Formats: sequence, structure tokens, C-alpha cells
Amino acid sequence: MKTFHIWGLSMLLLFCSCYTTEQIPNKYLISKVSEVPCDTFIDTPVVFFTYLQGEKIDFDYQPISLMTFSNGNKGVHSDILFEMKESARRQCADGIINLSQDMAEGKYKVSEDFNLDNNRNREIEYFTYDIRKFTGTAVKLKNKNYSKVRIDSFYLKQKIILSEQVRNDSLNRIAQEKLLEESYKGNKGGVFIAALLIAGIGAMFIAMVVK
Repeated sequence: MKTFHIWGLSMLLLFCSCYTTEQIPNKYLISKVSEVPCDTFIDTPVVFFTYLQGEKIDFDYQPISLMTFSNGNKGVHSDILFEMKESARRQCADGIINLSQDMAEGKYKVSEDFNLDNNRNREIEYFTYDIRKFTGTAVKLKNKNYSKVRIDSFYLKQKIILSEQVRNDSLNRIAQEKLLEESYKGNKGGVFIAALLIAGIGAMFIAMVVK
């Protein structure tokens, strides 16, 4: 009986209170400088470079945009830098230069609403999360002399892994659809056989009655 009272009280608190978590999205700021034509390998780049702020640049380039990317409280575990590079590629850039990173602390609130005896009360708690903000310039090489640039091999490996994941997901989806189709066909065949058996038994019964 005591257990029942505890369970009932827990359910009452569940229905009488409601938690609301503030959602702070990732932030993307792109200031276009120029428009450039895209290469044919934009989705599967053979070259992409990343140079940190202050590193020597000994190649000619055309700036495309100034970019600032930072994560929200839901994007703490997402790779915001990878998203920035992907955005640069979609702008037909060959790489990013003057890349810098700033760290800051963000806050988001979680509010809990109580509604007991028609009296609404609200309690608010604040939580912190780490903000990673990246700033850089997306650029395109004026000539395709790749020997002068330092390839961002880590980003290219990430692209390969992502492509393999998409491919595996597609194959798994096709396999599941095929399995469901075969299961449906098998069930359909079983139903057909069962119908034949029922029809045969019915015919035998009618024949016996007629005799």
C-alpha cells in the first residue's frame, strides 16, 4: 500500500510540474566578399587547406567570404569547425586562412513550472556550457598550384568517413526494405496456402453432407 502511495505521489508531481530547457542554436555569420565559379569536385574535394591566423601565406588567392561559426548549448558535442569547412566548400572555396578560435562560457536556463491548487510557480536554474567560436576567411586559389599549399588531410578524412556512413546507411535502408518486402511476400504466401486448405476442407465437408 505504501508503494502505491509513493507511485501516486510521483505521478502527481510529474503531471503538476513541467521542465523547459532554453535551446541556444549554433550561430553562423557569413559576409560575402566575392562570387567565384565552382569546381566539378566540390562534393569530393581533392584539395582543401587550413591556415591559422599569423601563418605565412605564400600563394595567390581570392577572398570569398568572412566567416564566424560558434556552437550553441545543443551543439557542444558537434564539430562546428567541420561545419565551417563544409560551408566554405559549398561557397566553392579551396581553403580557409586566418583561422582563429575563441573560447567563452555561455549560459542557458532551465525553468520548472509548478501548478498546485491552481497556483503557478516557476523556478529558474542557470547552467553553463563552453562556446567555441571560429573566425576565418574562405578563399580560392588563383592558380591550381597545389604544391604551395598545406593540405588539410584531417578534413579530407572526415569527408571520406562521412561519405562511407551515408553509403552504409543507404545500404542498410535498402536491406531493411528488401527484408520487409520478402517478409510480406512470405506472409502473403502463407495466407494463400491457408485459404486453399480452408477451401479444401470446406469442399470435403460439402461432399460428405451431399452423400
